[in-house]
Amino acid sequence: KGKTPIADAVEQAAISLAYTEDKATVIVITDGIETCNADPCALASELEAAGIDFTAHVIGFGLTAEEGRKVACLSQNTGGRYLQAGNATERAGSLTETAAAQPGPAPEHAPQPAPHTHPTLPTT
Repeated sequence: KGKTPIADAVEQAAISLAYTEDKATVIVITDGIETCNADPCALASELEAAGIDFTAHVIGFGLTAEEGRKVACLSQNTGGRYLQAGNATERAGSLTETAAAQPGPAPEHAPQPAPHTHPTLPTT
């Protein structure tokens, strides 16, 4: 209906991802600022404090610089990134950049078992 409930959407996503139990990352793509009487900046701080490792990345699609500043706090307060996209190509690039998996720690190699030796059979 033309509304932009950013805070509600991010909160619902965080809860669905069990952000208080596991690492959770949300990517928000928005073409507007919060319009439903909520404070996404305050919510971001609350989710960051309560979560295991909660991160929100925000892609502002066609936002003005001022509008971008109003939603960038969501990513800034959670250690995420804010990216501005002015057209569909930039939006796709921003989404790819944001969604790219970060390299994790190198897997630990399990110790190799000692080679099994067979007793030497006596020769006759």
